[in-house]
Amino acid sequence: MKKITLLIIVLMISTIVFASKTDDYVRSSYTNEYNGNYQVALTNMLAASHLEPNNAFFNLRIGWLYISLGNYQDATTYYAKSYEIDSNFDALQGLLTSYYYLGDWDNTIKTANKVLLVIPKDYLAISKIAYSYYAKGNYAESAKYYGTGYEIYTYNLDAMGYYLSALVESNQLSDAKKIFTKLRKLSPDNQFVKTYESKFK
Repeated sequence: MKKITLLIIVLMISTIVFASKTDDYVRSSYTNEYNGNYQVALTNMLAASHLEPNNAFFNLRIGWLYISLGNYQDATTYYAKSYEIDSNFDALQGLLTSYYYLGDWDNTIKTANKVLLVIPKDYLAISKIAYSYYAKGNYAESAKYYGTGYEIYTYNLDAMGYYLSALVESNQLSDAKKIFTKLRKLSPDNQFVKTYESKFK
């Protein structure tokens, strides 16, 4: 009986020490991030995650710190791990951002479509799909998504320019002329207006 009691006490102390060490790493990570020391913040968070590898939030936070350091490839690894643990929406958005900045258009589209299953009119997801199709040269699909985004944010001039371009390049000239006319009025020196003005004179 004494041996069992002693074992329980040892396990309790180990758990407390373990939790305390994790807390220290997490606190240090936040402090260093606040002070702009992202690499140190990441190192601390990796240490905390090593102690609790199945903690979805720790993996999520590591993904964020990798993004803060401009390391989008490693960010995808930890966001994917976080999403695998509990399918959290934060990780899905992190994956979307990472794939987009990597120029991984297929995974951007795939991930953005998962976002749209949760929030059907998520503008960032829609705009990232639109640009991904544009970058892949699939202008008809790009125009479709830019059109959807246009219905949500009518005065996003940058997106309107890409919408115009996607319409022109997919030979939807009637719709393109309407967007061109509006964009020229709102932003006469817009690069897309200059590019296509000879087509709509």
